[in-house]
Amino acid sequence: MSTIEIKNRLRTKRPNFLRTDAHKLHLPQNWRRPRGMHNKIRLGKKGHRVKPDSGYRNPKDVRYKHFTNLNQLLISNIMELETINPKEDAVILSKKLGLKKKIQVIEKCKELNIKILNIVKVDEFLERAKKLKEKTKEEKLTREEKKKLSKEASLKKAEEKKEKSKEEKKEEEKELEKKILEKEPAHQKQPVIQHDKISDKIAKQDSVRTKIPTGGDRSA
Repeated sequence: MSTIEIKNRLRTKRPNFLRTDAHKLHLPQNWRRPRGMHNKIRLGKKGHRVKPDSGYRNPKDVRYKHFTNLNQLLISNIMELETINPKEDAVILSKKLGLKKKIQVIEKCKELNIKILNIVKVDEFLERAKKLKEKTKEEKLTREEKKKLSKEASLKKAEEKKEKSKEEKKEEEKELEKKILEKEPAHQKQPVIQHDKISDKIAKQDSVRTKIPTGGDRSA
């Protein structure tokens, strides 16, 4: 009997390790270690569910192998493919790989006849990935073109504003000059002195002074 057959037989015999009272409390049934003081699963009592133990492990020879009897290796760049033996190893592509690098890795795997476990139809996936890559390239180009156009338009607007501001400044300067020229003759005119009014004021002041005598004689 091969090691893979042993592994499959053990898998069928292995029980489902469920969380305690998950069906009663409407909790997810994924395994959680029981912590209760009188918990029967924790104490390992008969007639209750079984908890995980090292005895349920697979044999060492088959522990991390795929059901096709190949070793599973996670790959995140092209350099890691150089150490792989296609007769003994199979590849799982990492989630961290971007579209561009993923295409390169898949093409390299096809050259070296290395099996990829997490992609079922490799050729179809490659075609779809390449189309998607071209599409993203086109979108990027259109975005860049739009940015350029918007920049040019903003520069044009700025130049127009500058020109307008210059013209407005010139017009304002001209208006100021006109106003100054209009005001200048009015300033240059000398004020006309009315001698009659001045003489009247002086006469009034003299009359007031004569009424109030100076010194000690205040009988008048």
